Amino acid sequence: MNINVATDGLAKDNAAPFEVERLGAKLGAEIHGLDLKNGMDPATFKAFEAALVEHKVVVLRDQHLDTRQHVEISRLFGELEVHPMRPQGEFPEILVLDNHKDNPVLSTDVWAAINTTWRGLATTRSLRPPDQFAWVRNRMAMITGIAAETMSRDEGWQFYILGRSIERADMTARLLSTAALAPGPQVAWPTTLRACGAYEAFIRAYRGIEADRQAAEFLLLDRWFPRSVLASLEQAERALTTLATVGQRSGFSDEALRLLGRARTELEYRPLDELVFDLPVEMERLQRSCAGATDAIAARYFAAHEFYAWTGGVVL
Repeated sequence: MNINVATDGLAKDNAAPFEVERLGAKLGAEIHGLDLKNGMDPATFKAFEAALVEHKVVVLRDQHLDTRQHVEISRLFGELEVHPMRPQGEFPEILVLDNHKDNPVLSTDVWAAINTTWRGLATTRSLRPPDQFAWVRNRMAMITGIAAETMSRDEGWQFYILGRSIERADMTARLLSTAALAPGPQVAWPTTLRACGAYEAFIRAYRGIEADRQAAEFLLLDRWFPRSVLASLEQAERALTTLATVGQRSGFSDEALRLLGRARTELEYRPLDELVFDLPVEMERLQRSCAGATDAIAARYFAAHEFYAWTGGVVL
């Protein structure tokens, strides 16, 4: 066993209050005598950072950190990044991934595609807005395709479909409201159709006829177009029904299912003229239903724990 009291870079300052045990010829070391729970003063952190730079990977065993301490130690290395998909709790910098049956997660391939997209956003800032949006659209299509081909059709998949469907319904409602309020509807509706990826499907469905009423009808009520509000709500209901483990003979024990079902029936069984008469108000009501359903799903399935205990070793 080769134990170095200090690395070459630290020996000059004689400032390493811990021991560094080299684990490999080129890579890896274990640090002894350092309890991260007590934090690190600037001199200790300087010595620790130098050891990390020299050995590339360092191991600290028997560390017992709460969430706050874990975040404070991590912040010594620089500003922390909050993951865009799942910020949660008092410390959104902490992203907990596990495969517990009550907390299904996406596949590794999907996470890799999401993280690549998130990291790549900075490179698109120099692009023109149309090119930037095209880049985002292509990345989203890739993530969707990877998810469809790599995820088992288990609870994780159902939650993925549920979240995507509610988000689609909400975002399509926002776009419809914006189009209805636009001063030039002859331009706004084709733009809205393209924003939803619906323009070509709409042209085929209505045989080349471009009209405001037909565009609103297609984006609201078309059962065959997956991004329409109605199709999205139906898919969300199916996912919620699949997730329900206990059936009942009457009523709804699931508040999210009740909200989504009511929103769908209000769209499906009302005359189109009533919907488009005051479309922004109708879409605002729909957005409130989506928000309420999201809160109900979070309360039932994803009640977050505010603190996590970090026990055992730490590898950096």
